[in-house]
This record gives sequence, C-alpha cells and structure tokens, in this order.
Amino acid sequence: MERRDNDIVGWFELDHHGTVLYYRPLNGIALGNSVPQLVGKDFFGEVMEGHNSEPLRRHFRSFVTSERPVENFVFDHFHENETVKTKVSMTRGHESDSGHTEGIIILDIRKAPEM
Repeated sequence: MERRDNDIVGWFELDHHGTVLYYRPLNGIALGNSVPQLVGKDFFGEVMEGHNSEPLRRHFRSFVTSERPVENFVFDHFHENETVKTKVSMTRGHESDSGHTEGIIILDIRKAPEM
C-alpha cells in the first residue's frame, strides 16, 4: 500500500515498541473503525518514513521510559517541500482485552495552530 502524506495525522495507539495497534485519521473515518493498512506497521520506520521521524521517536522513547502520564510538544514535520509545525499529544493507556499488558501509548497528531 502506498502511504499518503496525510496518513500521519490522526489518532494512533502504539505499543511500547512503536507498532501501530489502531489508527483513525482526522479526516472523518467512523469512530471505532481503524485503518487496517497501518495496523501492525512500525510507526517510526514505516508510517513516518521520510517525515523527520527522529525527533518524534526520541520524544516517544523518553515518554515510554518515564513516569509521565501525558506529554505535549510541537515538532517540525517535513511534508513535500515544506516544514509543517505539528502538535503531538502522548497519553498512556491500558486495554484489558488486547493482550498488551504493558499498556499502550496514544498519540494524537495534528497540524499545530497558526500563531
């Protein structure tokens, strides 16, 4: 499947290794439905490939190894020939029916508001 540049905005659930467990884009898929093409992919190696993923990966690794319940930050997302300020919110979560006993990380990724 070819990845579209807008595939990285939306709601992601990742395991602690960065594997996509669930994805819902901001552009209107029905609540509760996931985009199956991204489920099971390495978020940083496959989904974010070519999008300046290292700063986001560093934030993610730091968050996973910390005790912080929430983290918000803005990073520069490379999109085509421009840099887009992108807001990321990370939250810890737990699911009782998914088998991910170490918990999940929820990422809400969207274009940062213009200042």
